[in-house]
Amino acid sequence: MRAAQTRLVLLTAVVALVAACSSSGTEVTGPCGLGFPCTGRRSVAQVDLAPFPTTLSVGDTATIIAAAFDSTGAQITGVSFQFASSASDVASVDATGLVTALAAGSTTISAAASGQKATVVLFVR
Repeated sequence: MRAAQTRLVLLTAVVALVAACSSSGTEVTGPCGLGFPCTGRRSVAQVDLAPFPTTLSVGDTATIIAAAFDSTGAQITGVSFQFASSASDVASVDATGLVTALAAGSTTISAAASGQKATVVLFVR
């Protein structure tokens, strides 16, 4: 009987720890205590883009990779980004960041999260 009670207490603790973690897509909440700092919600202060080609040929594709950081410069994982092209007739970008060059010209590709945005100018030849 005692072993069953111990397992129940441990299971309850694990469930409580897992339930303490959540993500809204733009802010992450971690559990407080049990080896975790009590930081609460982390807001996106900056969005950066990984190096991305500045020129593509018509028909080429490339994936734009965005990362979000808090005010201390620590990366925030689990953030959802909204991608956009300023000239969708020149290049399109889907919800995963896949850019497709469609016609000669230039466009600005952007990635945004929580009101923060990063951009890159893309030339299509």
